[in-house]
Amino acid sequence: ADEGGAACEKVRVLVVDDDAGQRMMLKTMLEQEGFAVDTAINGKEMVLATARNIYGAVLTDGFMPLLSGWEATLEIRERERQQQEGWGAPLIIIGITGATSPEEVQRAKDVGMTEMLPKPVSRELLRRTVLRHLPEEQMTGVALSRRLKQTSEAAP
Repeated sequence: ADEGGAACEKVRVLVVDDDAGQRMMLKTMLEQEGFAVDTAINGKEMVLATARNIYGAVLTDGFMPLLSGWEATLEIRERERQQQEGWGAPLIIIGITGATSPEEVQRAKDVGMTEMLPKPVSRELLRRTVLRHLPEEQMTGVALSRRLKQTSEAAP
């Protein structure tokens, strides 16, 4: 392994939204914060991606075709319940939606979302929310990759 710290494993985040502009905006904000980002366009892809890859967090829209963010969260939570023996903490799933009425917030809790954020979301709120839910060992990786990025950008 590289001793310079550059081999530090970035925390992978999955961004799920059927709106391409929203997906790209969230992806860019997270990459600027030092995360590695994958994207998906609907809940079906979200369920498949989380079965194949390990993510520090998933950010998902609620309203999407094929499978909504709420339905996908339910499927992931059910899969986690079935695989519980020997598995760690539940996947961090953060809903990002324009619908933030008390009913929608309750719906997010009911399906097992970790937290709900309103659209549009600021880069600072996004960063704080994801970091608040990450285990400490992953937060160190995010901080390191951010510092490395800032150092490389500052270099002549």
